[in-house]
Amino acid sequence: MKMLVILVLLGLACFSHIAPSDAVIHRDPKDDCCVKFSSNKIPLCRVTSITPTSSTCTPKAVVFTTVANKTICALANQHWVMSRIAAFQSGAPRKTCP
Repeated sequence: MKMLVILVLLGLACFSHIAPSDAVIHRDPKDDCCVKFSSNKIPLCRVTSITPTSSTCTPKAVVFTTVANKTICALANQHWVMSRIAAFQSGAPRKTCP
């Protein structure tokens, strides 16, 4: 029985390291720069705000805040990020997310 508990705990520990973690922002608390970036395209219908990081941050990034109040960092030079920023700033009507 002890062996089963140990194997389950070991499996959970391993899973926590391979589970995707880019749904949450990773910032350096000293200067508010992003240190990890999401590669997942965020649907515009889920975005409530887009904020650039400080001009002193390298690489340049933006922080998306979602309707679930999660903050996600993305590289500012990615095509999908620039597209989301342009659409968000234009005030284009957003489709309802499923």
